[in-house]
Amino acid sequence: MTLRVRVAVALCVIAASATIIVSFFAVTITEANSVKVIDRSLERIANISDLETRLDENASRPVEEALIPTGTFVQVQSPDGDSKILWGEQAVQVPPTANVPQQAQEQAEQQDPGEPIYLDTRASGQPYRSLVQPSVDGGTLIISRELAPTNELVEDLVFQLTITGVVVTLTAGLLGYWAASSMLRPLDRLTRAAEHVAETGDLKVDIRTSRSDETGRLSRAFDEMLAALVAAQDSQQRLIQDAGHELRTPVASLMSNAETLQRYPDLDSEIRAQIAGDLMSESQELARMIAALVDLTGVLDDSEPIQTCNANQLCQATAHR
Repeated sequence: MTLRVRVAVALCVIAASATIIVSFFAVTITEANSVKVIDRSLERIANISDLETRLDENASRPVEEALIPTGTFVQVQSPDGDSKILWGEQAVQVPPTANVPQQAQEQAEQQDPGEPIYLDTRASGQPYRSLVQPSVDGGTLIISRELAPTNELVEDLVFQLTITGVVVTLTAGLLGYWAASSMLRPLDRLTRAAEHVAETGDLKVDIRTSRSDETGRLSRAFDEMLAALVAAQDSQQRLIQDAGHELRTPVASLMSNAETLQRYPDLDSEIRAQIAGDLMSESQELARMIAALVDLTGVLDDSEPIQTCNANQLCQATAHR
């Protein structure tokens, strides 16, 4: 996996995690606020004066239709368990509070009259939010409202947040890949330059850049390193050329004297001795030059101490050689 892909995947994970967290809190808060709104609407209905009498006696109930939202059921449950639906769809065979836990009913009966409790109930397979209001006569006023619209709102919010999360995650991945590609472009140039040097040995590669960030500094450092290598290579070539020029004279002298001895085996002993002396002298000079070349291999070492020398004496020694 390339660095670009890793950056893109990392940003996708971060964006997805942030979206999931934000979506979780958004859905939770929305659902809680929706339930609070329903509870307040149930409480407003319960606070209508003479609610039971008005719903039981008023046949047309125009005022109650304006006060009671659609999907709300009102019923009275007697102490013996009989229920009378005062408001709501008569087609619902099972009252909204038929599956209210008996423990909650007992808790409602033990409270002071007028203090309600709120329960999540179900009727005909549909979820309801119910307000249980104990009455002074021992009965219980139960007001229920459908939760289906609220659940649909939450489901729609979840769907929209899911689509938004997918878009945000993909956008973050694409932006991360683009940003990583932009940042790594100088590194790609360095990689191609290094591969070119490794394959061809050509150190004259121009990778200068005007960037001032870390990759720009790396490019300039790499360019300076190549320039230093080129300078070192040029110094080596000059050293080889100078060494060849310096070695040519003693080697030619040795070959000439050796050829003389080989061509004239009957030379006078004095001349032979002179030639032998020249051979010895040239051999020693050649040995000194080789030793000097060996010493020159460490001339670029930073640990070599700086020494002062007399230029006149150095020139005379060179001329004598």
